Amino acid sequence: MYCNEGAHISNVGWRIWEGNENHLTCYFAEYKCSGPGYTPASRISWSHQLTDEQAAAYTMENIFAKNTALTAAGAAYFADDWTPTDVVSEIKSANETGKAHTYYLEQNYPNPFNPSTVITYQVPANGPVSLKVYTILGKEVATLVNEDRPAGHYEVRFNASELPSGIYFYSLRAGMCNITKKMLFIK
Repeated sequence: MYCNEGAHISNVGWRIWEGNENHLTCYFAEYKCSGPGYTPASRISWSHQLTDEQAAAYTMENIFAKNTALTAAGAAYFADDWTPTDVVSEIKSANETGKAHTYYLEQNYPNPFNPSTVITYQVPANGPVSLKVYTILGKEVATLVNEDRPAGHYEVRFNASELPSGIYFYSLRAGMCNITKKMLFIK
């Protein structure tokens, strides 16, 4: 979703490696991508272009929701207490003279990190912005930004000193954009 696909991306998008049948149990889809490698009309028959309505369903809450049908079947499911933990963050505007032209979420740095890291993002229009951190199981552990922001470039310092080591995801939501990246915290 919202990927800038370079010219190195094949026109067909995905292909079957070494004759496997992974495409029969996976769902390959794109949504509002851009760049020279984004050629939706040339994609292979089993790939999809999401509609606005389909893309709206891809939220952290829906992806990591407790599934009662799985529970009844005796399968694994998410049953943890998902109450957010208050983790202190510092927010500052960066490069206020430069105007952002697209939604963008950079890889945090340093990565891996201990105990804090910097997350940089940009938004091209004024409006509500949310930047949250989740565990690998989808539990929200920090809300770094949750307010209206003017268009621009921003930098957030995330301090994870109260959290256990592990893989975390951080997700930017602004406008019709939802971008998620992975980071590694090592104590």
